[in-house]
Amino acid sequence: MKTILKLSMFFTFILVVACGSDDDASCVEQTWYQDADGDAYGNTSVIQNACTQPVGYVLDNTDCDDNNNSNNPGAIEILDGIDNDCDGFTDECVADSDCGAGEVCINGICEVVTTYYADVDNDGFGDQNNTTQAGNNPPNGYVLDSTDCNDLDTSINPNATEIPDNSIDEDCNASKDYTFYADNDGDGYGDASNSMVASCPEPCNNENEMTIPNGYVFNNLDCNDADASVNPFSTENTSDTIDNTCNGNTDIVYYYQDNDGDGFGDANDSGTSVNFAGSSMNNTDCDDSNSNIFFGASEIADGIDNNCNGIVDEF
Repeated sequence: MKTILKLSMFFTFILVVACGSDDDASCVEQTWYQDADGDAYGNTSVIQNACTQPVGYVLDNTDCDDNNNSNNPGAIEILDGIDNDCDGFTDECVADSDCGAGEVCINGICEVVTTYYADVDNDGFGDQNNTTQAGNNPPNGYVLDSTDCNDLDTSINPNATEIPDNSIDEDCNASKDYTFYADNDGDGYGDASNSMVASCPEPCNNENEMTIPNGYVFNNLDCNDADASVNPFSTENTSDTIDNTCNGNTDIVYYYQDNDGDGFGDANDSGTSVNFAGSSMNNTDCDDSNSNIFFGASEIADGIDNNCNGIVDEF
């Protein structure tokens, strides 16, 4: 009887142990991940498959550093060269103050500060006087280039084609292109049939010999560039069968209305051979109502052709 009781207890013990083990058919195995640092986040590289949780293991597998419980998906990122929060980024930021010197916080990432220039006319060239600072990517409407000299005009930029005689520096090279006329006789008046286009750094005028091509002048008023005595300001010789004053009349002295009294006659006056009060022997004044405007006057930036050479504000 005692023997039967002992055998019954033995088999009952075996049955209980068997039912409580992972080999029990009623158990559902799970994959557990080692949590060596005890931060409740597991190491995806070290696993155990079991029905019940092994000691030192968890179901989570998102720990990127299982040797340091300060580094896990629930940690706060700090600037230490380590991916503390296991998001795949190192030292990401919340504000610019989180970044180092010369860096800004852009979308959570510290980027080197870069200066960008406004490109208002959208020609690809920026205005050096209109800037902003940002990270690796320029803000909308800004570019890295800073060489546009007029950011309100798409036809003006370093790649534009220079157009002569319009007083505009289209290609932003600090020079403007003008047509110059040969003055072979050195009387200060150029030959309309002998010209060249050249860049002229400012100030660009007849007085500045460094900016005018040698042997050339701005005007084209000479009707005989081989004779220095023949030009619009010469005196007509009435007996040499030459148009000394280049007014289209030979051996006839013509007088022109000089309303503003500056010594230069009205360019629109056809003239007369009879001298009269308030007249001039030349007709090169392009504005006979203003004594400050005449051929040879100093050009100023006022939107007016002060020196009557056909170009406005060229200097």
